[in-house]
Amino acid sequence: MNDLAQENPINNNEAEHVISGSEVASEVEEVEGGIEVEIEGPPLHLIASALSRFVHKVHDIEESAKNCIPQARKAYIRRAKELQSTFLSAQEVLDSDCSAEEKLVAARNLRTMLRLAKRLSNDATIVTLERSLFIGLFTCFDKFVGELMEGVYSIRSDLFKGVGAQFSVCDVLEYPSLDEFKSAVLEKEIETVRRKSYGEQFKEFERRFGFETLTKFDSWPAFIEASQRRNLFTHCDGVISQQYLKVCIEAGYKPAKEDVVGSQLEIGAKYFYQTCHLVMEVGVMLGHTIWRKMLPDERRQADSELNSLIYDYLHLGQYHKAAALCRFAQKMPKISEDLMDRMFTLNHAIAVRQMNGAAAAKKILEKKDWSAVIYDFRLARAVLVEDYISAKEYMLKIGKAGEIVVEEAYHDWPLFKDFRETPEFLEGYEEVFGYKYLSKLSEIVSDAQVVAEQQAAEEEQKEKEKEKDSALEAELIMDADSGFDDKS
Repeated sequence: MNDLAQENPINNNEAEHVISGSEVASEVEEVEGGIEVEIEGPPLHLIASALSRFVHKVHDIEESAKNCIPQARKAYIRRAKELQSTFLSAQEVLDSDCSAEEKLVAARNLRTMLRLAKRLSNDATIVTLERSLFIGLFTCFDKFVGELMEGVYSIRSDLFKGVGAQFSVCDVLEYPSLDEFKSAVLEKEIETVRRKSYGEQFKEFERRFGFETLTKFDSWPAFIEASQRRNLFTHCDGVISQQYLKVCIEAGYKPAKEDVVGSQLEIGAKYFYQTCHLVMEVGVMLGHTIWRKMLPDERRQADSELNSLIYDYLHLGQYHKAAALCRFAQKMPKISEDLMDRMFTLNHAIAVRQMNGAAAAKKILEKKDWSAVIYDFRLARAVLVEDYISAKEYMLKIGKAGEIVVEEAYHDWPLFKDFRETPEFLEGYEEVFGYKYLSKLSEIVSDAQVVAEQQAAEEEQKEKEKEKDSALEAELIMDADSGFDDKS
């Protein structure tokens, strides 16, 4: 996806007595009477917010799996144990010298347990949850694709010139305004793209936005396989079809030997969470690649948004995700400025250090020259290669606030995660700020507790108001029912 190519020309089709997509774009600048008006485009956050929503929805699915599936498994085991216990108890009664009445009750319980055991043997709650959440990942991706297109077309109205559909004058006049007509056209375009396979969707983006290719990245084959597996679970209970094998092989994915037509695929925890990572990665790469290509003047903001996402993953301890996005960032054809380029490198080194140690992080850092950079970057490099004596010296040179490093960064930036435990850090911090790190940390924790308590109190008050409203609503319904009965 980083292998951006020369822009492809977008064809404009015009026909007599019809209005084409190109005319939709040109008419945006005019009102009745031919008076030119200035149209302000929507803010860039349409794309940024679409990316943010998408990432959070994928994260929600991960959290749902982590919380719900183990609970479902525990519930299954508990029910199985209860059934076993009841069986044993009933059998003991039947084999004992108990009265006929007691044996009759035991036999009745045993028949009930047999029905429950039959249900339990066919219970697929865990598999159903797993499959539903897996399918939900691609639902999120489909929603994101639509929001991404909406954001791009809303900001770049000239792209309507590439819309291939043609419309009669009557079609246009059905809408109260040109903006509503444009919205309807865009909605149809989005639906047209969504109905295509993912392979066809990416080709469509290549055509619309002038890319030579968007699929030359390592995880493309795995993404196509996962999407085809989604189709199998949606339509045929996960049973492999010839179509599944054909599409996977064409995308460069090599199915396992046991994956043959007629066999049934599974998901499992490892594959599920790998797919969560995969869908997130592909969506973010697609969004940022199109964003930077179509809105090059916004590259600095795009870099900042991507770095912020990487930073969040570092905080969450999801270092494999942070590292994957850093690799993508470092392969991009253009980065807005050297500062952002180095931030991507440092965050990549932070993630790799947590996964593979300081030596692996050092290899990443060695790809750049750090000798003539600001002290903030020199401090970061020293910390990552575990040169803590030099790191303390840079802390003192930076003082209370550098160009990037401020006091909050010492508490918050994952870069300092291990460094905070060293004598060099504690000494340097006290020398710079005039008080101990732990005392400031206690103050921050105390403030955070106050905020948390306030938020909890607010949520509790909201719940009480909801309960009060629900009670009032129930009372009104009862009054209404009572009035109806009186009339009858």
